[in-house]
Amino acid sequence: MLETLLNRGLSFPVGRVDYRIIRPVSFPEFLGAIGENLVLEQLEQIPLKDFAHSRLQQLFHTYALIGGMPEIVEKYAATKDLTALSTIYERLITAYLDDVEKYAPSDLLTHVIRHCIRASFREAGKRIKFERFGQSDYRTREKPTSAAQVDFVYPFEGQLIPIEVKSGKEGSLKSLHLFMDDSPHDLAIRFYNEKFNLTEVTTPAGKSFLLLSLPYSVASKTKEYIRWLKDEGRRYLASHPISPR
Repeated sequence: MLETLLNRGLSFPVGRVDYRIIRPVSFPEFLGAIGENLVLEQLEQIPLKDFAHSRLQQLFHTYALIGGMPEIVEKYAATKDLTALSTIYERLITAYLDDVEKYAPSDLLTHVIRHCIRASFREAGKRIKFERFGQSDYRTREKPTSAAQVDFVYPFEGQLIPIEVKSGKEGSLKSLHLFMDDSPHDLAIRFYNEKFNLTEVTTPAGKSFLLLSLPYSVASKTKEYIRWLKDEGRRYLASHPISPR
């Protein structure tokens, strides 16, 4: 209960609370809910076939646009009409704005939280920073010599697999190359807006590794693709020769 986290003076009803983990509807669940079972079958195929790429990306864009709220997905599955969802969103945002006062300990914090809620839509698709967030006056100073970092790491069998979300060529993945130079393995993942592709890449320092480039619509299958890359990657390259980069 959120009240017990924000207000330490409240007692917690031990023994009378049942815990449930509620997550958003996943992309595979979304496909099933809207009746796209043939596309769902292609998503389960590893590696993804080229002919399924366009439709899968199109449906993922719709999923990313409407979100994974069960009520939203249910409404969209029934109507296939994005405009029919606006009343649900508006009702939810209004409820959030009205509910802020219950949890904010001061008028200033109430104002700040409401500003963040209203401004979040303008920041969609951008890298979020506190500085000038939602045209606010908050500013920060970044360190001039910050270290290069990959976007994500995925723990797999005791190793950390780097994941970059990019649209550029392999040669522009400076942070990934630095990571792979220090990594004990030779596996890396890139999500982008193109078709499935597997290449052998060499870093400027001379280390070769397998770079599996995947459309971001298959991100829900990350673990399965890492397994495939480890077990089948070299054999796949041998049967689909591509010049090393």
